[in-house]
Amino acid sequence: MMIRSIKHILLNLYQAILKRKEFQLETLDNTVLVMLAADYNNLGDVAITYAQKKFLADIFYDKQIVEVPVQDTVKLFIDMKKKITKNTIITIIGGGNTGDRYELIERYRRFIIRNFKNNKTIIFPQTIDFSDTKYGKYSLRRSVKDYSKNKNLIICARESKSEAFYKKTFLNKVYLVPDIVFSLKLNNYNNNRQGILLLLRDDGEKSLDHEKESDLIQKISDIYDNVLVSDTCIKGFNYKDRYKLLFEKINEIASSKVVVTDRLHGMILCYITNTPCIVLKNNNHKILMTYKDWLEKCNYIKLIKVYKLENILDNIKLLFSLDNFIKPKVIEDRHNELKEKIRQICNE
Repeated sequence: MMIRSIKHILLNLYQAILKRKEFQLETLDNTVLVMLAADYNNLGDVAITYAQKKFLADIFYDKQIVEVPVQDTVKLFIDMKKKITKNTIITIIGGGNTGDRYELIERYRRFIIRNFKNNKTIIFPQTIDFSDTKYGKYSLRRSVKDYSKNKNLIICARESKSEAFYKKTFLNKVYLVPDIVFSLKLNNYNNNRQGILLLLRDDGEKSLDHEKESDLIQKISDIYDNVLVSDTCIKGFNYKDRYKLLFEKINEIASSKVVVTDRLHGMILCYITNTPCIVLKNNNHKILMTYKDWLEKCNYIKLIKVYKLENILDNIKLLFSLDNFIKPKVIEDRHNELKEKIRQICNE
């Protein structure tokens, strides 16, 4: 396992020499970097990148906010080492990719943390999910070791189960902060809503089996008109159009009377657009804990803890008739607290 990891690092360095890229900027002195920015087809992660940039722009209005896409992490490394200064602030993308499920991204995260130990470094709100396999335990040990060597690193956990795990296992400062997409302030999307949107995942985090999913789609389609089945992972993704594609998906969500989803960012995009939503759990803790920590008092987001089709149909009826929307204040308060913490840390 160790040999495989070393080979992977050497291959990346070799590719960096062959395919090296350079920043258009002459220096990164007055810059905040957004590392591991989403350059793939998961629009939830694209939303995180977009929200993180907006969040940072509110804090550092006098600095440049620069994205470094995942695939450019190594390609830009040589130029980054030359141009970075002690004033450069490094932020690493939030999300649910700390663990061995998305191992390449975790390796890149460790690579960044190891190589820029003299810079203020902030991991934006993450869910941590290392498996209990032999490799999962090995990968966790590597992360703990590399993270602990960076005394300038702070970690944000986006729900309390991850917060507890980070604090028990890692040596870095840890803060509990809601997913950064919650911080987006979008236009009012309450007009001309029609039909039901099902945002259903089709990957390793899926908990619904094919039979239950087919039955769910059929029963809802039998009762209601204008039923659309979609996902936040899309085909035909183009990096240059990533934010256009994101806002097309947001408009799709905001045009619906009710959304049924097992996507975390399906739920969060419903929250910020005031779209009634029924949420099904995925196969790890991120949806359940995000709901319990931040959304239990939100009356237009309903979590189905134990799958029952009748329960989903009953909640659709309930949400169709909803005419007031209650948002918990704690989400905005925690984001404002994070802004103050970042200002303090970066001014030390």
